[in-house]
Amino acid sequence: MSRSTVDGAFLYYTKSLERGKLWRLPLRGGEEKQVLDDIEGITFAVLDKGIYFRRFQGAGGNCTLRFLSFKTGTIKIIASMPHLIDQGLSVSPDGRYALYTQEDQMPGSDLMLVENFR
Repeated sequence: MSRSTVDGAFLYYTKSLERGKLWRLPLRGGEEKQVLDDIEGITFAVLDKGIYFRRFQGAGGNCTLRFLSFKTGTIKIIASMPHLIDQGLSVSPDGRYALYTQEDQMPGSDLMLVENFR
């Protein structure tokens, strides 16, 4: 799965639908660069200021929503989620809304909208 930046300068992608690395490729040519060494599946969203992604916490299925800042290179936890964020995450360009799928029970998931989460 892949996502491009708002300005179209880079393509961000994973090479696996499972746990792996997140890569960045300049669209005008150049070599790929590893951005994150541990990302789960395709659950990430690229904005102009950074990347939102999920990270599992322990064996209970809970996870955190995290943000990698392009400016500082630091990662911070945005929210702890009581249920698993499934394979899907989108964040509005202004960073005020997050849309994700939440896995409450097997099989299936619910679509969740978070307003003003930053």
